[in-house]
Amino acid sequence: FNYYSEHRLELRLLPSMTEGGSPDWDELTHFGFSLAGEYERGPEQELIVSEEVFDRTVGRYFKDLKYTPKDSSFVIYTGSGYRATGWDDHGGVYYRLISIKKDNNAYIATFEGVELYETDYWDDYDSAGPVMKTIMDKAQTKTAPDDVEKYLLEMFTSEDYAKLVKRERVTVKFELTDDPEALFTYLAADREYFIK
Repeated sequence: FNYYSEHRLELRLLPSMTEGGSPDWDELTHFGFSLAGEYERGPEQELIVSEEVFDRTVGRYFKDLKYTPKDSSFVIYTGSGYRATGWDDHGGVYYRLISIKKDNNAYIATFEGVELYETDYWDDYDSAGPVMKTIMDKAQTKTAPDDVEKYLLEMFTSEDYAKLVKRERVTVKFELTDDPEALFTYLAADREYFIK
């Protein structure tokens, strides 16, 4: 819970892929651009990630991944980097570990994700999404409590978990790294959506 709460986009945007395969280019550019962390501004103040930073970011999370730089639905390849096409990732998905097992030098873990909408934090009870309504019920309030993550963690570790509407289930195969900012090298990922 804590790692993926601090690295909010990592599991949320992790592209689906088979072991030894290549992820969808759109999904990979969304992931790589969003997790790059080093941005430049273009002439119209648009965000740009250099090709070097993008490659380094992708290399932190995937082993020996081969790809050819090009446009995607999330970025335009400039010849030296990637320029965002215009999108955002507001709101959040929080993940609960459902199972984990060792597989030779790797691990296979399954997570379930619950989604909070961007507007949940300021909407009243009647306008809030289903997960925030459940949190509000637990907190006995009609607005989002200040400590949403505290309530989520309590619910993730109790029978209250059954009350939360699940957005997706993600199964990942990964190896551990020595990098405290990117603990996992992903070998495979599969995502099943419950809510479209």
